[in-house]
Amino acid sequence: TATAAGFDLVLAKLDGSYSGLKTSLVRPARLSYAGGLARLDEVALALGSGSLVVTGTASDTLDLAGTLKAVPVALANAFSPGLGLGGTISGSVKVSGAAGAPVASWQLTGAGLSASALSSNGIAPLALDSRGSFSGHRIEQTSRISGDGGLSLTAGGAVTLGGAGALALEVSGTVPLSVARLALTRSGFRGDGALAVSGRVGGSFSAPDYAL
Repeated sequence: TATAAGFDLVLAKLDGSYSGLKTSLVRPARLSYAGGLARLDEVALALGSGSLVVTGTASDTLDLAGTLKAVPVALANAFSPGLGLGGTISGSVKVSGAAGAPVASWQLTGAGLSASALSSNGIAPLALDSRGSFSGHRIEQTSRISGDGGLSLTAGGAVTLGGAGALALEVSGTVPLSVARLALTRSGFRGDGALAVSGRVGGSFSAPDYAL
């Protein structure tokens, strides 16, 4: 529908598919454009058994919010089947600021996360809690991974995307030897207990340096 300054659009149906990855509109959505400002009124997409809802406005400045609910990470297998990903991701993402220099923040949780490389080594599905922000080519985040047997790892710090890139991450936590049980058994060993882990990752993307 045309308006004095732009138009209103009601999107009644949308279906998409790429390499087995399918999406569809959960319910009709309203989009409008007037005076250089685009407004999204709760565009809700089904992603597998989960959903993504986006609301907000976009022009020279952004004010957008997205909510993920139990989105299966197995959808990424459509792009790289060998990953063998499993589990779900939920959370929220906000984007604001100038369109040419956006600022973003997120809070994400993952449940039952697995991958072929993990399951082939006998590692049970993991849980994830990640919070962070992006501004001026710099990501600051804290991510925690937990799992069976007291597995707990935290990685926090900054990643700079400009130029050659820069890493400034601290890693700490506890890794039970049960995580390596399958590898130890195949080598004729066994072990009990846990290892305390502490270290950092620095340097550039092409030449990272590690310290434990």
